[in-house]
Amino acid sequence: MSRFKTICSVILVFSIVIVTLTLGQSLIFRLPDMYLFHFNDSRCVDKLYTSLTSTQMADEIAGFMNSFRPEEFQVHDFTGYDELPIFDSRDSYNMMVMKKMVDVSGIFCVIGLILMISIYILLVRDEETRLLRKSFLAGAAFSGAAIVLQAVILSASGLRSSYFRLWGVRQAAEDSKLELIMGDDFWAVCTVFLTGISLIILAVLAYVNYRVTRPPRIFY
Repeated sequence: MSRFKTICSVILVFSIVIVTLTLGQSLIFRLPDMYLFHFNDSRCVDKLYTSLTSTQMADEIAGFMNSFRPEEFQVHDFTGYDELPIFDSRDSYNMMVMKKMVDVSGIFCVIGLILMISIYILLVRDEETRLLRKSFLAGAAFSGAAIVLQAVILSASGLRSSYFRLWGVRQAAEDSKLELIMGDDFWAVCTVFLTGISLIILAVLAYVNYRVTRPPRIFY
């Protein structure tokens, strides 16, 4: 085996891990479904005492996550006479940081997909299906460990806070409206959703890998 193919196999292992995690993160944080599930289950939006429904709040947050270079995060309550901002400046700043995290995750997802597909095409063309199978098994094992680590960090309040501080997230105010709707209960739901979607993505990748690398059948 050439050194180039060995390097490709190593890159493939890490690409599988990156895609498994970041694709799940992009789907969860950019779509309104997870937000809406949590808001409906906890009824936390009602505690804001605004005219917004859970669906409207979920759509506002998902829309912000999908926006291009927004100047700030803010949701307004229409009172009939005026538009009142719901979140304070610190909440807005923290959501901007969160969007940055999601955007960086999306960039890594695209890079990982490009690398993974390119290496598969290259090694399949060179009939290195055995190497692909071994690389995928290693990537799946590391992905499983990464999924567990992600779940531990997000579900443990102390670890999650420390991780977010590395990105620049600030301590929320005692009366934070963002903390009210996206506090510990939100991250518990988020952990379940992320773990589930990541496992589904890994299963899909495993099926694709099997279809691409399976040995030719002798008897039909």
